[in-house]
Amino acid sequence: MQKLKRTSEFLDIEDIKDDLIILKGHRYRAVITSDPVNFALLTPAEQNALEDAFGSMLLSITFPIQILSLTQRVNLKDSIQAFRANRHRMPESMLRYEYELERFLSYYAENTMINQNYLIITYDDKENNYAKARGEMSRRIQIVMDGLMKCGLNPRLLNTNELIDLIHEVLNPGTKITASTLIENGALSFMKEGVELEIQPV
Repeated sequence: MQKLKRTSEFLDIEDIKDDLIILKGHRYRAVITSDPVNFALLTPAEQNALEDAFGSMLLSITFPIQILSLTQRVNLKDSIQAFRANRHRMPESMLRYEYELERFLSYYAENTMINQNYLIITYDDKENNYAKARGEMSRRIQIVMDGLMKCGLNPRLLNTNELIDLIHEVLNPGTKITASTLIENGALSFMKEGVELEIQPV
């Protein structure tokens, strides 16, 4: 009888914490994103300046990076939650408009796709020293973010929940559920220590 494989054996991920993806073999990854720039709307001088700044940033990097481009649904979860959190402060006459706006944002988020680009910062630790690895990752992240800011961009490091959602979306394309929302609502309470989900081979 063929032995069932654990779900974790199919993934190279050991943990996600401290805004880092920790892969097996003491390898670390961080993900940076930025608001897009419409290159076509820039003047020729601005286009040249952006290309020069981006080229200079790439030349200053002495470690491997990866570029990931995904087509994703618009994420308006935080905006919708902010509306709901402030609903009790609104006058009765405004509640109808708030409900309609919330419905519109939910519909827009579910039916609008955008192209989102990510820069993946990498570091492979040979010494199995987590504190040292975090320090080196922080240094590399800062180098890349400084370079992107010189390009006129507004870079942002994905936090732990955003990393969980990104990986969940990559593994489950087209999903409308965010993994961080499942965790916040107690999904992990179904798991017991020492017990892992198992799947049948296809």
